[in-house]
Amino acid sequence: MKQLYQSSFQYSFELVVRTSLDGKVLYANKLFLDTLAITDYLKFNNSLLQDVFVVKQQFGIFCDHLQKEGQIFSQSVQLVRSDGNIIEGLVNANLDKSDEGNEVYNWFILDITLQKKTEDILKQRNDELAKINQQMEKFLYSTSHDLRSPITTILGLINLMRLETKDVMQSDYLSKIESSTNKLDKVIRDINSFSKASYQRLASEKIEFEPIAWRIINRYHSNPSARNINVQVAVKGGFPFYTDPELLEIILENIIRNSFYFYDPNKSHCFIKVIAHCTMSEIQVECIDNGLGIGKQHLELIFNMFYKASHLAKGAGLGLYIAKETLARIKGSISVESEIGFGSVFKIIIPNDHKGKLIGNKLQLVNHN
Repeated sequence: MKQLYQSSFQYSFELVVRTSLDGKVLYANKLFLDTLAITDYLKFNNSLLQDVFVVKQQFGIFCDHLQKEGQIFSQSVQLVRSDGNIIEGLVNANLDKSDEGNEVYNWFILDITLQKKTEDILKQRNDELAKINQQMEKFLYSTSHDLRSPITTILGLINLMRLETKDVMQSDYLSKIESSTNKLDKVIRDINSFSKASYQRLASEKIEFEPIAWRIINRYHSNPSARNINVQVAVKGGFPFYTDPELLEIILENIIRNSFYFYDPNKSHCFIKVIAHCTMSEIQVECIDNGLGIGKQHLELIFNMFYKASHLAKGAGLGLYIAKETLARIKGSISVESEIGFGSVFKIIIPNDHKGKLIGNKLQLVNHN
């Protein structure tokens, strides 16, 4: 029986040891001996198992627990090799009886040294990455705000110069300076949006969709070239919707803005429709326009960073990329259908936060009753 016991554990993937109640080693399998670099088995036999425990008192604690409960599971342990190196392990053990009828302890130790080292390295890398992200967040936030201040000053000076000059050529130069400055301002605002979308902590608030949509629309609808665009906003469904309002605004702005930028001035009736449908589980938003449209060859690429599907693009090609990345943070999705000359339909889906779902459930119960 003893030989059968020993042979069954000789090729186990665990380190196996049997000891007497006072801790004397009665048997150790080959993996245990090799892992702890023990070359003299005869000398190790009848030695005390607690001698290879880094924390000697831990062995006594394990034995006390085995006497009370009869077994222990997945307890962390550190063992010291004969060369002084440390082995990290998880130990299971049970109280048993030998062939002679004596009570013994069976110890089964899983070597997790490599796994532990990998986890430690991963934690270190994660800590370093978190530090870099924090530094990047501060850099982007500070840079975008510091740059917008002189840009605002430049735009103000341009308006003053317009009032003081009647020279046609100078006015033309001022218009070009203004156009370039506005492009730079847009890039900086995109960087600021990207910073918020990437790094700020998520919030959850009840969303009033129409005011957010109209606030964005009014930023662009006041432009003289866009005043002939008929804009409509409609909200369907009576369920409350909760998400991060600032991130939602970033998403909607980057989609609605494109509808204004790429409207078709040759059409007699230009329109933009923003339609939201709130359910208990999600909000579906469609932004529909009859603008210039997007070529099919571009549809798979327009959400890539810095990609421009048209020479008419006014920014750096970040808007739709930011929209997609921001949606990913709140577990949403975006899709597009478009055709040159007919316009585009952008569809976004954002899951309702747990607050909205909970309130929606309560409303359903009240209505059923």
